[in-house]
Amino acid sequence: MITSFSGTVFFLNGPGRSLVALVFVVLANVMASPAAAEVNWSRYNNWEITSFELAGLPEGVSADFKNQLALNGQRKLLGIKRPPFQEKLLAEDLARIRLFLARNGYPLAETHPTAEINKETRQLTILITVQPGPGVLLGHLELEGWPSRVAFPDTSKKGIIFEGQIFRDDDIESATNFLQETLLNSGFESARILAQLVGYNEGRVDLKFDVEAGPYSVVDSVVVVGCSEDLKSVALRVMDWEPGKEYSSEGLSQAALDLRSTQLFGHVELETENIKPGSLLLKTKLENARMRTWRAGIGTWSDNPWMVRLGWNHNNLFKHGVGFNVSGVFGEYEQSLGASVYWLGWLTPRSRTSFGFISEREKEDAFHSQEERVELIQSFRPNLRDIWKVGISVSQVDVETFTPDPDEAPDAQGKMLELWSDWKWDRTDDPLSPTSGHYIKVSVTVSPPYGLSESPYWKLQLDGVRFTSLNDGWVLGGRLRGGASQALGDAADLLANRRFYAGGYNTMRGYERRHLGPKDAAGDPRGGQFVALAGVEMRFPLVWFFAGAVFVDAGQVWREATDVEFGTISGAPGVALDLITPLGPLRISYAVNAWNRQDNEPRDKWLFGIGYPW
Repeated sequence: MITSFSGTVFFLNGPGRSLVALVFVVLANVMASPAAAEVNWSRYNNWEITSFELAGLPEGVSADFKNQLALNGQRKLLGIKRPPFQEKLLAEDLARIRLFLARNGYPLAETHPTAEINKETRQLTILITVQPGPGVLLGHLELEGWPSRVAFPDTSKKGIIFEGQIFRDDDIESATNFLQETLLNSGFESARILAQLVGYNEGRVDLKFDVEAGPYSVVDSVVVVGCSEDLKSVALRVMDWEPGKEYSSEGLSQAALDLRSTQLFGHVELETENIKPGSLLLKTKLENARMRTWRAGIGTWSDNPWMVRLGWNHNNLFKHGVGFNVSGVFGEYEQSLGASVYWLGWLTPRSRTSFGFISEREKEDAFHSQEERVELIQSFRPNLRDIWKVGISVSQVDVETFTPDPDEAPDAQGKMLELWSDWKWDRTDDPLSPTSGHYIKVSVTVSPPYGLSESPYWKLQLDGVRFTSLNDGWVLGGRLRGGASQALGDAADLLANRRFYAGGYNTMRGYERRHLGPKDAAGDPRGGQFVALAGVEMRFPLVWFFAGAVFVDAGQVWREATDVEFGTISGAPGVALDLITPLGPLRISYAVNAWNRQDNEPRDKWLFGIGYPW
């Protein structure tokens, strides 16, 4: 908790950047390392460095700093390329290490380089051992000049700075930014924070933040300039900034992101002007974007061996932010073509509504289906990474099954009314190549009985994926999927194209596409009403643009509720090789069906895919 105190003051020019110069002057006494001077390092100039290690870094200090040292070299196609040894490079690296440690709270750190020498080959291995010495701790913290209308912040609860922690430059900078952002997001448009050191005694340093809040301000008027006239009202609706609203730097950034996400504006700039003390004019400078765009993609979505997606859209074909989209999907087992009209901000500023028509065909071993569907979809985005969609569709479905089983549901055709909703919470660091974070997705569909649908049913699917970034580019990923469904009314079973399937690149890599789970009498996949999938994968860099992975996939599909038995879950460990490209990784994987292998399924399987499996 920030408290009050008094003492000698030292000013920091820039958050935390004068730590070494002002408080830890003693660092100058150790900049010349006596340990380095005990060896005549110049005699080894131009020798080859076969190994370089850095040991003894204190707990909490990142070992990745080693990659910034000249003698460590750089990773190349065939391994690490290190420069020839030079005494000057060693001295510079020792200075970098001591400066780095001082900025991380260890100003008295010593560095001791040693080497193993091979005179015959003129090679040496270098080890730099660090003796960090005592860390400097944070003492009392104080805020002076904080405005009374804003709640007093507790930086310890935010995990930024707290009394007794090691005094690090980055922590002081983070705390200063946090305090300033708190004011900037609370109506204080000109707020400034100055960090000061107040005394240094017995390994502890006190810290004071001098606050210059400035006047409290509200945005009294909003104007939009630069874009076409029909889009000005759209921009105001999407920004959702009513006159009289409190100034907020975060709010302005979010408004700019919301405007860019519409894809209607190629240039977005928001700035405020002082009308009078405490009163601001928000000027929104926009330029129309290029409205016509083509889209193309190739990948392995939904366990299809390959699929091509094409699309064309005009973001403002009918003016006032009303756009038009045409898209198609072509694959070995699935083809579709659709068109839709969409518009923005109907229900909420971050909502999007679309109305469209889709014709879809599936050609599977066990069935063929043809479907024409009209759908209305409403999406909401609480932020740019999360989305909630609700939809209603009316379809004409024709499913033809080829199974010889007498107890299978007969061919079906007729109307289908479906109500559905999807929620997705995305907390990954990169949607295309995630290395940390997680996402969760929930999907619910209901096709009601009472004559509204030919084959009524309900269906629920839950997906969760987690990524953890480890050292040196290693990434650990894990996924879970669970799904349940049931026919309603007089329907004997779900339509074949509404069931769960698994097996293939995106679900279970030990099996052919859709071959995990129940089969019909001909041995073709017939799908089921319940599914459970799990997987864990370790990804790691190799050389050049190549990466590798080891994984274990597990799962099963069950025909109906009475068949669900977790002891029947199959498992397949495997390995993968990735070629990293701008389109995503191109992957070859090999998996072995290690347990509960189903009858007539191969013992191992090679698969090729574009993109990560999940």
